[in-house]
Amino acid sequence: MSARSGSLREEDHADCERIEAAAAGIHSAALSSLRSVSRGEADPVVSAVQIEVAALAAGVKSAYR
Repeated sequence: MSARSGSLREEDHADCERIEAAAAGIHSAALSSLRSVSRGEADPVVSAVQIEVAALAAGVKSAYR
């Protein structure tokens, strides 16, 4: 919606920051959980999670610009 109006409202910025904070929290919790199970078996999954979180963050940022 904000892309159509040409500028972001303060609420949009706050929503973006909350989404990014939630993504960081999910990322941290997922890494912690994976590390507690098995380091060797979890490494490929950790890498995939990091890629997905980075992609999500980039998508959110581009949607709110």
